[in-house]
Amino acid sequence: MINGRSFVLAAQAVPDMNAVQLNDKTVLSWYDGLSVTFSEDKKYVLIGDCWSIREGEDPARYIAETRDLSAENILARENTWCGRYVLILEDRIYMDAVGSMSVFYHDAYISNSLNMIRELLGYELKQEKLYDGLAPDFVPGPGTQYDGVKRLMPSQVYDHVAKSVISRALLPEYPIEFSSDEERIQCFVKELAQGMKNLDKYYEGKTKLITCTGGRDSRTVLAVSEFAGLKYGTATLEHSEIGNADIEIPRQLSRALDRKHYYIRRDKKDLSRERYEAFDRHICNYEKGADRDFYAYGQFEKLRKEVGSDIVLLRGSVRGAANKDYLKTIVSSDYDCLQRLYPLLSCNPIYRQSVKDWLDYVSNDPENDLIGPAERVYRELREGCWLSTIEGVFDIYDDITSVQPLNCRRLISLLLGFDVVDRTKKLHEEKITAYADPRLGAIPYDYQLGGNGAGRARQISGYLKKILWILGNYGPGGLIRFLKGKIGRN
Repeated sequence: MINGRSFVLAAQAVPDMNAVQLNDKTVLSWYDGLSVTFSEDKKYVLIGDCWSIREGEDPARYIAETRDLSAENILARENTWCGRYVLILEDRIYMDAVGSMSVFYHDAYISNSLNMIRELLGYELKQEKLYDGLAPDFVPGPGTQYDGVKRLMPSQVYDHVAKSVISRALLPEYPIEFSSDEERIQCFVKELAQGMKNLDKYYEGKTKLITCTGGRDSRTVLAVSEFAGLKYGTATLEHSEIGNADIEIPRQLSRALDRKHYYIRRDKKDLSRERYEAFDRHICNYEKGADRDFYAYGQFEKLRKEVGSDIVLLRGSVRGAANKDYLKTIVSSDYDCLQRLYPLLSCNPIYRQSVKDWLDYVSNDPENDLIGPAERVYRELREGCWLSTIEGVFDIYDDITSVQPLNCRRLISLLLGFDVVDRTKKLHEEKITAYADPRLGAIPYDYQLGGNGAGRARQISGYLKKILWILGNYGPGGLIRFLKGKIGRN
């Protein structure tokens, strides 16, 4: 169901949705597909899926059953909460660690669905110029293509009574000091493993599948899942640029761990243009990547049919470090650096103004001075905008849920304590994997096999198509800006 896991905060209830009056000015409406927990007095609300990395702690039960709650007490605990959720604490709205459940706000409506706000305001659906693989291939920053509608950023809190944005520390505990990497690894694995156990209990009765590639992110999730004693399977979905490593390595890992592996092929006859249109409407044309194709080809539904039960996908997209492009390019919080990272930024006036608005906010935000500019951009623009949109994609499915087990402020703070060189090269993930499950060390990573071999020709072909697309949409000037940006990153 489109918008089936959506909520709306407004002055009045939205027809055909569940509704609860929070105070004399505000009503919360939501669909059945979304979990919502209230405190007894309705001052505090937990929206979405949430668990803790602490043994015996249940965030929803804490909200529902604790007497004499306060926003301060909730936020002190929230540092160890995981999941995809939004908190309403009296007049203020808070997001999870990387904002994986989006919050869009307008003077009349607040929602995790931009499409819901668009429909309620009566705006026509607007088509943004997005292309998978071109930078940016998502809408960055707080701006949207709809008048008066903004996206809340991970370092922001929204006061829905005062209609104002307030700064919030992204990582209140950062930095967390240890005497050695070994101690940090042991602490991280222990705490993430407990989070996995709590996740397993939270989604009891649903099949857990780890989406697998030949890389390090998914293998880290695999290793810690084994350490936690989780019952799970693995899954890989075929796509247009998949190479041999991303096909064969997940099979080898699954065999080594005695886990069932699902490989879902793509069949051209299954392509549905209507599903492309439904997908675009669901997320207001905010994403044009692989998940759009997976939906159009019905691949996740095929996976659901093969599994035979509701699915929880465990994904490893929340990382402990910005990648090398961010670290090499974002040496300060200014527009020129972002232009080099995102070559087509200046081609779109919405993107350009949105990023400038975010940079103005960052320049006056003392709460997050300890976080370097590359990490800040990665946390807020890449994870807070792109990843948030990707996670919102799964709200279109009734029986498939995507979760990021590492989406926790404390876990991210622990990862940021590793040496920056190790983090940039992802060597810290290899060390975590080796500690959590040494069996996986016998199986090479994709980069040790020279990358994705057979996928290179398809990648080159795709790159040429992108060049032609830029010329058609932005002309020679756009191509020059794009190539300058590429060159600036080499």
